[in-house]
Amino acid sequence: MGPDIPPLAGRSPSYLAREIFDIQQGTRAGSYPLMPLMKKAVEKLTAEGIIDITAYLASLPVDGPAPGVMLTRR
Repeated sequence: MGPDIPPLAGRSPSYLAREIFDIQQGTRAGSYPLMPLMKKAVEKLTAEGIIDITAYLASLPVDGPAPGVMLTRR
């Protein structure tokens, strides 16, 4: 992963959900360069969507999925 992409695999679902919520609300601290892109990506997520995404990310091994694996929406 590059320096602009934070490691998300294996993180706590509650931590990830809080981060997503803070990004949605515009209260996420820091000067992450891709924050505008992240805000756009999560702005319309519902609580159920956040739970699904954070459960998936938390279930991944720390090394993440194999290269080329695409995530699809249900």
